[in-house]
Amino acid sequence: FLRRAGTWMNTGNLTQAKRNVSLGKREMAGKRDLQAIRMQAQLDAFESSVHAASGDAVQAANSAHNAISRAERAKAEEAMARAFSVLDWANFMLGIDEERKGPRAIEIYERLGLLERSVGVMNNLGAFAYFEGKWDEAVNWYQQSLDAAERSGNVLEAALTRTNIAEVLIGQRRFDEARRLLEEARRIYEASKSEHFLPLLNLLE
Repeated sequence: FLRRAGTWMNTGNLTQAKRNVSLGKREMAGKRDLQAIRMQAQLDAFESSVHAASGDAVQAANSAHNAISRAERAKAEEAMARAFSVLDWANFMLGIDEERKGPRAIEIYERLGLLERSVGVMNNLGAFAYFEGKWDEAVNWYQQSLDAAERSGNVLEAALTRTNIAEVLIGQRRFDEARRLLEEARRIYEASKSEHFLPLLNLLE
């Protein structure tokens, strides 16, 4: 169920992703052994991501809390890291002032050898800082995200992070630095011919 839900989510079909998560949770309902709790944590964490993708911060937070509770019991670290990241986003959207869990998610992902997963978490932390007016902190997180993306070979995420850094630099009137980053990002977007990233070219005009 989780694999199918991931496939549907990658295609943008959130309805089918939610349906498969629900089927998986129904299958695991009532089971109390450690392996079952670990799977329930993974399903809850994935469900929180689906809710976040659909913009439902309340349900995303609820599922993330459920995932964290079960992940702590079953030592399901990957599920915990995913839920930590989603909970940060949900709290930000809901205006809840709570200590960010993103750094803990990054530590888990890097310890598990999932460097590419930490890229998005760092980007989110940079975005939170940016919208809170903490521009130096935003650039610091974005730079860490860029370094991680390049180390993991994710050139498209690296390009996206360059545009994020450039946005901050433009706000600081550091136009020449921003222009260089945007030109690098444009070259990568154009070479990728990715339907997901090509619309961003319009933003680089």
